[in-house]
Amino acid sequence: PPRSTLFPYTTLFRSAKNLKKSQQLIWKEFDKLKEKPLGKLQIHAARQQIKGQLAMSEENYSGMMLMMAKSLLDLEKVMSIDSVFDKIEAITAHDLVEIARQCLNKEQMGILSYLPE
Repeated sequence: PPRSTLFPYTTLFRSAKNLKKSQQLIWKEFDKLKEKPLGKLQIHAARQQIKGQLAMSEENYSGMMLMMAKSLLDLEKVMSIDSVFDKIEAITAHDLVEIARQCLNKEQMGILSYLPE
């Protein structure tokens, strides 16, 4: 099935002074995600956060439409919120490491920086 995969990551800074150091820290954190599985409490908190965000988006009509459209593009069907929650609960720390290894490759990511004059 077709995939509409995009992994945007945005960081905002007030000045360019520490841009290089900040980028290095971000890459370091990405490397940690690729190498070390999250602990039980971390993965539980991540699951709760994403489920909460999805539940909030379902309360917003346009948010719900966007979620349904993404599901249709990715899976060629619209999943119920309960089905989505079940899939989120089934994700393991090992799954997240594998996804991070696939998605957080520096060589395959672009960086766009707007710097003040």
